[in-house]
Amino acid sequence: MTGILNQMLSGGAELCAPLQEKYQSIHNAPQYDVSGQPSQIQQAYALYRQAIDLVDTRALTIQECGKGGGPIGRNDQGILHGLFAQAASLFGQAVDWTKRAGTVSADMPFKDAVARVQLAVSQIGLAFQRVSVGRVERCEPFVDEYNIIANAPTYDVSAQSANIQTAYSLYRNAIETVLPRITPVAEMCNKGGGVLNKLDFFTAQRPLKEAESYLTQALNLLGQ
Repeated sequence: MTGILNQMLSGGAELCAPLQEKYQSIHNAPQYDVSGQPSQIQQAYALYRQAIDLVDTRALTIQECGKGGGPIGRNDQGILHGLFAQAASLFGQAVDWTKRAGTVSADMPFKDAVARVQLAVSQIGLAFQRVSVGRVERCEPFVDEYNIIANAPTYDVSAQSANIQTAYSLYRNAIETVLPRITPVAEMCNKGGGVLNKLDFFTAQRPLKEAESYLTQALNLLGQ
């Protein structure tokens, strides 16, 4: 939809039909009952519906496109650009939450474990960054991601290629780098501490960045 708006800068009313078609697909996006699903899926669904509802707030503007013989006006195009960007961000966050619903086990492929641990490290880092600017971050999402790292599976890669062995070393280095710095926070949370604080951010900031770098290198070696 954003791409169609960009084309409208030099195009005409013929672009209204594809814009309206894409809008209708979002408007008619399916609904789901996620009441029995994990909290991550419920959060993802809430963001998904929020994005759809946001696009729906400009339904009339989109539906009126072409009725006067031309495309959407420049002012409305600017408003829609901002709205579509917000919706895209919400959909992106929803995708991240669905990925966070996955756990780790020794049965999963090594590459999948590295990717899930990297996501956990990234999400903890983002949570601490939000704390650093005054946002309140609950313990429960943090503990979910901490448990992924703490329970990261081990693998025997002794018979594997040099790339896989190096990737595994980076994977373990990442876990060993970050785990000691975030374990006290998890222990606090498990005792009913409630929320993260700025001290947690300053203590864990550097190890989290190092761990994420290690995991990125590991994934590059694994071809992902």
